[in-house]
Amino acid sequence: MSVPDNSGSSNEGGGVAAPGWYFAQGDPPGTERYWNGQSWDGTYRAVGAFSPSAATARPERFPTGAKTLVWVITVLKAIPLLLIGIALAVFDTIVDELEQETDIDIADERNVFLIVGFLVIIVGAILLAGQIRAVTMEKTRQAVIWAGIISVIDVVNTGSALLDGEPFSIGIAGLVLAAQGSLFWWMLRLDRARAASSA
Repeated sequence: MSVPDNSGSSNEGGGVAAPGWYFAQGDPPGTERYWNGQSWDGTYRAVGAFSPSAATARPERFPTGAKTLVWVITVLKAIPLLLIGIALAVFDTIVDELEQETDIDIADERNVFLIVGFLVIIVGAILLAGQIRAVTMEKTRQAVIWAGIISVIDVVNTGSALLDGEPFSIGIAGLVLAAQGSLFWWMLRLDRARAASSA
């Protein structure tokens, strides 16, 4: 069985070696590189620097499904942000009607609601943009941070929905939390695998 050197040409006669970690001709002594059965993947690493289970694992590639998932999450989260924006746009009309119907002056609450609403939209947009950028640029460490922050917010949001007790809100919050938590876990595992293969 032969394993080609790192340029792809065979260094021995016979059949091609099975996928695994091998020394590649042209790489520094004491290193190995992953051979996928047809070509070399990734960069070389030191021999014996990993556990036996890691030594047989293929280097992690960035999953295209993660990019799809981040866009699904963005759409799911953009809907509430859009609804908040619409509510802010028609807020004065709603407040005027509410004050006329209830004879309660809520001018002070109006300002607080507007400030909180704008802050939610701005912070939400920043978090989603950071997460999209990190995932689409395949920056796993950054994706872990952004996805972790958003996951914590989603846990709080889901807890709030559970306390509210409305089934639709609980379902939507749970769906968003499941998707966001999956992305976080996926990015965390990928980041750890990349760190191990580059060490």
